[in-house]
Amino acid sequence: MDEPIKLLTIGGSDSGGAAGIQADLKTWTVLGGYGMSVLTAVTAQNSRTVQDVTWMTPQFVQSQLEAVLSDYGATAVKTGFLGRAELIIAISAMLQKYKPAHIVIDPVLVNHRGQSMFPDVVRQLYLAYLLPLADLVTPNLVETAVLLQTSTIDSDARLHRAATQLHALGAKNILIK
Repeated sequence: MDEPIKLLTIGGSDSGGAAGIQADLKTWTVLGGYGMSVLTAVTAQNSRTVQDVTWMTPQFVQSQLEAVLSDYGATAVKTGFLGRAELIIAISAMLQKYKPAHIVIDPVLVNHRGQSMFPDVVRQLYLAYLLPLADLVTPNLVETAVLLQTSTIDSDARLHRAATQLHALGAKNILIK
């Protein structure tokens, strides 16, 4: 029997189980992958709202990454809810150190109402530290507009222009949802 592909998700824990690392791990299990996780935050949330967030320290995130990547390795890594400048820098350094074959960056930047959740430095660090590492970046339309500081993406021409800009910033492949 073939060994399953090792997949690592880096992001927040959703107590409701519908998003974050729980959703990634469930999906990968169904598809036959071996899922591993590194927590950046633990949330108290349900289907309606995020009630509270506790952030992990950069040192703890690095420790988790070191533990997983130095032993198991990972064929692919996917990032999700990062939200803090110091976490983005720490994660970027570890990804550069271990060089997984595939890196997927899902820039979780807005809440379910489409409002930006983080200070602008987080957006800037996604562009400077994570996009250049991305084999695939998967923002939704609102996150794309936030990343590029542009107006609403409401036409094929704007969508194409946004994808071209993300590619120019270093992302190898772009999937705007």
